[in-house]
Amino acid sequence: MRKLTSVALIVVAWNLLCQAGFAQAKSVPFPVDEALAQKSFPPFAPISLSPDGQWVAYTLKDLRRRETKEGTKYQYFSPTGVGNPAVGGQVWLTNTKTGENISLAPKNGTSSWAPVWSPDGKYLAFFSDEGGSAHLWVWEKASGKAQMVSDAIVRSFTSIEVCRWTPDGKKIVFKILPYGTTLENGENIIASFHNETKSSEKASKTTVTIFDSSLKEEKAASLDEVIAYQADLAVVDLDKGIVKTLARGFRIFNYWVSPDGQNVAFTHLIGLEAPNSGQSIFDLLGVTLNSPGDPRIIASKITQSYGVNVNVSWSPDSKLLSYVTAKRRGGESFLVEYSSGAPRRATKLSSPNFGDYFRPPLWDPSGQFLYLLTLEGALWKISVADGAASEIARIPNRSILDVVWSSTDNTFWSPDGGARSLVLTIRDDETKQVGFYKVELNTGKVVKLLEENKYYGTTLSYFRDTSADGQRIAYIAEDAAHSADIWMLDGNFSNPRQITKTNPQLAQYKFGSSRLVEWRSVDGVRLQGTLLLPAGYKEGERYPMIVYPYPIDARSNNVNRFGITGTGVENIQLFATRGYAVFFPDIVLNQGTTMRDLAKSIIPGVDKVVEMGIADNDRIGVIGHSWGGYTALSLIVQTPRFKAAVMRGGYGNLIGMYGDMESNGSARAQMLYEADFGNLGMGGTPWQFRDRYIENSPVFYLDKVETPLLIIHGGAERTVQVHNANEIFVDLRRLGKTVIYARYDGEQHTEGLWGYANQVDYVNRVIAWFDKWLKAPDAKTKTAEGR
Repeated sequence: MRKLTSVALIVVAWNLLCQAGFAQAKSVPFPVDEALAQKSFPPFAPISLSPDGQWVAYTLKDLRRRETKEGTKYQYFSPTGVGNPAVGGQVWLTNTKTGENISLAPKNGTSSWAPVWSPDGKYLAFFSDEGGSAHLWVWEKASGKAQMVSDAIVRSFTSIEVCRWTPDGKKIVFKILPYGTTLENGENIIASFHNETKSSEKASKTTVTIFDSSLKEEKAASLDEVIAYQADLAVVDLDKGIVKTLARGFRIFNYWVSPDGQNVAFTHLIGLEAPNSGQSIFDLLGVTLNSPGDPRIIASKITQSYGVNVNVSWSPDSKLLSYVTAKRRGGESFLVEYSSGAPRRATKLSSPNFGDYFRPPLWDPSGQFLYLLTLEGALWKISVADGAASEIARIPNRSILDVVWSSTDNTFWSPDGGARSLVLTIRDDETKQVGFYKVELNTGKVVKLLEENKYYGTTLSYFRDTSADGQRIAYIAEDAAHSADIWMLDGNFSNPRQITKTNPQLAQYKFGSSRLVEWRSVDGVRLQGTLLLPAGYKEGERYPMIVYPYPIDARSNNVNRFGITGTGVENIQLFATRGYAVFFPDIVLNQGTTMRDLAKSIIPGVDKVVEMGIADNDRIGVIGHSWGGYTALSLIVQTPRFKAAVMRGGYGNLIGMYGDMESNGSARAQMLYEADFGNLGMGGTPWQFRDRYIENSPVFYLDKVETPLLIIHGGAERTVQVHNANEIFVDLRRLGKTVIYARYDGEQHTEGLWGYANQVDYVNRVIAWFDKWLKAPDAKTKTAEGR
């Protein structure tokens, strides 16, 4: 390995801080700057456990490092080439025995992310923009030093994209900036997709943009992010420091080295299956690692719901690839010979729904069988030889969330060191506890190993890893009052141990606790929800309550999640520590009656919390983001029950949303409303179901609003374009209603990805809004008896 500039490594005094702890927790408002300073594990960013289980490597993110982007030039990558999901990230290592912490690339203004251990555990590869641009680095465990191994600029777009070691540990495969492209002109190409021209060019060049309905699907409806996936695939020889290009000019999303180290399979994003369908399609290609020629297509036009991932895995003998297609209403499993490139269905039976966005088909160590989970919650086994398939296990009253597997070779992990059993991650449908169950593969017998009042996250395949000896599992867990940390279990699943203390400063605050609430909708459907109680809650006292709905998310599953909906601006302990109860209701919808169904589900849940003696019926507010923003608006046009409302990134006109066109000509909202997506869709076009579009559009009922409304919207929004917020504001203003509109120019859809200054302003503005309308200046907490 070439010896280049070393990254400074710090063994932090953080350990001493964690051991000393803080004084007794204080019942004070959780400061906004402290909430935003909380370090978090980025979504989809894998953790990596060393083969011997002695060290765990991971990425922590600092939201304070985010800045508002001007225009679209740096919407996907920073000026140094860091993919925006990784900006502000920092790689850490923690010794699983001693608790020692090591930080990689700690200098101010730099980012490091995506750590992956070498097969022998001697080295850790990761990405960093130390030195001014994003490169591949390797840390050596023996010396404690890190080196940049190549001057090739990394082009890692998402947190999922990590480098891949060859099995011998001598080479690393990774994505690099396309040949002939610099960081600067690469960003100019992306900006040109959004029809931006420099001011100096406007006087001499036309600014016309032509959209032609006769153009084919990729021209008329290409994805926003297609150009951002553009990259070359390369391999670096660590001993020689030589970088060799394997594939050039592809839109590469993911890539996998074969177990024998001879070939690399990768996916190329084609575009959309049909205009505005939202159905992404990929080609699966292969290239020889040691003597690369032109990549060849192994399987074409693989469907994937949202372009989140294509689930591909090599067989242990490197002869076969298996993948799962994924659509909104199901997916199938396929096998393809690498040498011949002739895909076939893995089973000849009428296949259950194997569609999954994040998990590949899992092989047994012999390569004779595939194991997959259905979306209906069952474990299936498929014979590779003849396609015979059978259901192996289904656990009553438990949702199977994942199979514990080895991310290095796509085989399931077995606690017995062989192939006699595998382990499932589960969630209790009633209590929402999570844990692990073992399945004996010969008999189908299911054995409980562990259940606990914690939350494991939604992308478990990335928030967990196993040691090579089969004796340890590292996983991320949190609960309602404690932020996420890495925990470890031994092979017998006894005595979970907390390995990291990522946010020791939070111990000084007293947070609210959570509980499940159960009620029935107006139509008699049994529903659950999460209720976050105020910090220091006293039985018998009534509190102001904020309702936080999201129509396609079962928020009852988050009862053990710290902050319930997330970190940073989404940490709802910001309200609980300020004396609010916060209610997160589950919702049931029927197609074509969305707006009424929202009220039918949510209002009885609000009644239940009032009946429990917790919520003050005269001081109830509602807040929602995106579809939740639509939900908040839908509620206040149907009832005066809410005394304050906040619509974030929301909308109120389904016909207007249906007609939204982005700068590249795409209209993704049409797919959502013509389909039955979560029953939020109308099932067809406005010309087929005109009444449905009108009756489910709150804009036509704004004259009924009696609730003061705060509108929050990003001025550079593309998901829900800014005119949707403009319309609601000017209409309510015309009607003489109480409405405030805060538009944050340069910001996109999700507040958690905004620049730090705007995040601080947003959180303080929302808190002040609810304080104004739900906390009278001289009001005292009312007792249940006084109601």
